[in-house]
Amino acid sequence: MISIQDLKNEDLFNKIKTSIHSQRNKLLEGSVQIEIPRPGIDMMFNDVKEYFKNGLTKVFIKFDSLDSSIAAFEKLDGWCFQGRKVLLGFYDEKDFDNGIYI
Repeated sequence: MISIQDLKNEDLFNKIKTSIHSQRNKLLEGSVQIEIPRPGIDMMFNDVKEYFKNGLTKVFIKFDSLDSSIAAFEKLDGWCFQGRKVLLGFYDEKDFDNGIYI
């Protein structure tokens, strides 16, 4: 999970994005699209309800096939990013394609 503060800071966001994209040939083989929802510039840090809206603090990755997504899931099991354990799950492809990230 990425923090709201990380997402609001342009430099940190770009480092996170670069770090995730650098894993495309290794851990995320077969990924075709990576989405990292960001909060609005006016979002308050203490607005806890907003943390869970619009997929904030999550990274959504679309793969070219179910097999690629399962392989990435297995590779990432137990993996940590920025000292935090990565929590994995599958997401509805139609929602992803329609930009619905929750």
